[in-house]
Amino acid sequence: MADFVYYQFAFAAITLVLLAGSLLGRMNFFAWMLFVPMWLTFSYTIGAFTIWGNGFLEGKIIDYAGGFVIHLSSGVAGFTAAYWVGPRTSDDRKNFPPNNIIHMLGGAGFLWMGWTGFNGGAPFQVGEVTSLAIFNTHLCTATSILVWISLDMIVYKKGSLIGSVQGMITGLVCVTPGAGLVDPWAAILMGALSGSIPCHIVDLRMQEEDLEVGDDAIHGEEAYVLWGDGESMILPLRLHKSTSTNVSISHQRHSIPINKIDE
Repeated sequence: MADFVYYQFAFAAITLVLLAGSLLGRMNFFAWMLFVPMWLTFSYTIGAFTIWGNGFLEGKIIDYAGGFVIHLSSGVAGFTAAYWVGPRTSDDRKNFPPNNIIHMLGGAGFLWMGWTGFNGGAPFQVGEVTSLAIFNTHLCTATSILVWISLDMIVYKKGSLIGSVQGMITGLVCVTPGAGLVDPWAAILMGALSGSIPCHIVDLRMQEEDLEVGDDAIHGEEAYVLWGDGESMILPLRLHKSTSTNVSISHQRHSIPINKIDE
């Protein structure tokens, strides 16, 4: 029982880590300390117990190792939280290059290795399903990396280390819901899709100076695939107090008073 509790704890912890990428630089530490137990209690726990553990959605949703419970919930929550908290300060967005690509590559390797344990350990026993899950995990991920790098070389005439890591993560995310359920040929197909569709949509993102809201890691998976790295809504409905007494709507660094009608 202790092993099972720790295993589920790790699932809950990694979900919050994925969500945290959307709020870095937006939310202070004290607000984060309040947010974590509330979100775990009222969002993650409900999703986990309704889809896993003989929940009423277990027979209706196929989620082998966390596609809905972890990735979809963290992606949607990250996008929603970033939207309502608001954009990062202009100073934080002026120059935001990768901090250390070597460390990023090392972290990606650890992530891939740990993912083997997550998907392989989902059946809670050693058997054919475990072997299939591990094999499909590596097969889909490797395919996704190759497809992403190939598209980078076709479009930009050169490969990208950051792009390869993005392809790795999208492949891992894509295969997780069905790692122990699909045949290897399906894992290859899933890798091809996870390495091409997100790569193409990321290329359709808004320019960096026009970004308002978004998850700055590729791991907003489902939300990221839809929104890229920023928000493309014409007029966000997030309200805030402007420097004057009027309530205004935030729209790409401009403040539009509600009670003002443009002629």
